Amino acid sequence: MTAAENVEPVLRVRGLTVEFTTADGVVHAVTDVSYDVAAGETLAIVGESGCGKTVSALALLGLLPRPQGRVSAGSALLDGRDLLAMDERELRAVRGRQIGMVFQDPMTSLNPVLTAGAQIEEALTAHDPSLPQADRAARVVELLTLAGIPDPARQAAAYPHQLSGGMRQRVMIAMAMANSPALLVADEPTSALDVTVQAQVLDVLRTAQQETGAATILITHDLGVVAEMADRVAVMYAGRIVELADVRTVFDHPRHPYTAALLSSLPRLDTNHRRLAPIAGQPPSLLDPPPGCAFHPRCGLSDGRLPCRTDVPPRHGTDVDGQSAACHYWNEVGPRQGTAIS
Repeated sequence: MTAAENVEPVLRVRGLTVEFTTADGVVHAVTDVSYDVAAGETLAIVGESGCGKTVSALALLGLLPRPQGRVSAGSALLDGRDLLAMDERELRAVRGRQIGMVFQDPMTSLNPVLTAGAQIEEALTAHDPSLPQADRAARVVELLTLAGIPDPARQAAAYPHQLSGGMRQRVMIAMAMANSPALLVADEPTSALDVTVQAQVLDVLRTAQQETGAATILITHDLGVVAEMADRVAVMYAGRIVELADVRTVFDHPRHPYTAALLSSLPRLDTNHRRLAPIAGQPPSLLDPPPGCAFHPRCGLSDGRLPCRTDVPPRHGTDVDGQSAACHYWNEVGPRQGTAIS
């Protein structure tokens, strides 16, 4: 579903800016990121490695590495409360209760010396210590069943190393939805899995969202996953959101050259082109980003034009309702012929 225009969002992020202090200088990891996510909606955040996708999510949860990382500006209102203004005690009450997180690598996120069931029970106990042990055990089996794990009572007694990658990821999803959070954040949940297991895990994520009614942020670099799962898409480049629109608009009518370039680099079955069109050059250093539009050194549309080299473009509203693109010449980006969405 796509969020209705007048529905109050579960999460409202405005001007999120994150910096890291390093021996070489300040890394501008995330700059002026703004978006909303409504209940039952999935917002996919897409971009190349290092563009700021995961850092922007960790900032919401207060999980930036310290003291190097810090939020230097912005707000993130979850049901009206600013996550970025909370202290550690307040954030501990929010993590796992109002926000469920599915991390990229479950093997490094799960405790190797605790069983899967014990770790899910811990998530329940942390936010409801009065819950009877029998009820906790029943809830663990229920969650593992919802996560699609066969013989859940037996698997609850298994340690992480005894489970496959797909099963571990399902345990992570079960933990994330244990307390029916208002917001689910899934960080590259299928990146280390083969294609058939990816499809199964995505089905489990859908089940988790249906079970909890949560707003969902899906962080990924896989546009196939985006096409299958997302309602809206935020495309990030060099720490900024460069395009934001509903998923069909992004695939059919991209209005930022970077989005169009990402789509052109995908293999397609509806054309006779044999060669993919790679994006030239490399992403810029966030220690010293280029002036103007960060994408202009790689952008064929820029062609050396002065505004691209001197002025950081704001996100302009385009000719499609609900779409915005941070490009001086967004109206020169042509519609994509064909669509990846059925």
